[in-house]
Amino acid sequence: MPYNRPMSALKELFLIRHGEAEHLVRNLTGGWTDVPLTELGREQARRTGLRLKELLGADSFAFYCSDLLRTQQTAGIIADALGQGAIVSHHLRDINNGLAAYRTRDEARAMRRPFSQPVQDWVPYPNGESWRMVRKRVEPFMESLQAERVVIVSHYVVLSVIVQWWWQLDDAKIEATSLDIDPCSLTHLRMDKFGARVMVRLNDTGHLG
Repeated sequence: MPYNRPMSALKELFLIRHGEAEHLVRNLTGGWTDVPLTELGREQARRTGLRLKELLGADSFAFYCSDLLRTQQTAGIIADALGQGAIVSHHLRDINNGLAAYRTRDEARAMRRPFSQPVQDWVPYPNGESWRMVRKRVEPFMESLQAERVVIVSHYVVLSVIVQWWWQLDDAKIEATSLDIDPCSLTHLRMDKFGARVMVRLNDTGHLG
């Protein structure tokens, strides 16, 4: 069945993944592993803030970020450029990787559960979340937004869910869709004057040099 829930007041959306964080260079799993940005990640965030300032111009916007450290640090650096702080929301937190949090990738691989169908209901790690569980907390948050222009700093899985929500993809299309969303990449979505959903840019890293 098509996904027909309300789209809130949103007309334009800027999505940013956090900058490079310590788990990416220390061979740790992501998810709820709560680690800071690397120096490169901080520089990526600084450049992203400057690019966002150009794109946003003088029009008002709402600004949100996940409650994990790497996203709060990214959003804080971006806020220095924008002159507006982010509202922290646990709804935007990365997928819960349960007992795999803070483990090396090899350790996590050893405890990962066998793949199962449907893929949205597969919980890879004990005490973790499935993709559908993430949808159930992210989609109501998106539908509750009252601003027309919104900036969100979050994580790969959450940003993927938001893009899928924006396009109103059904379950079959969600399971057939995979996106590239790199650290501090910029994805820009908007409604055109006819109410059609437009993807202006996806995983844009041109501002990072």
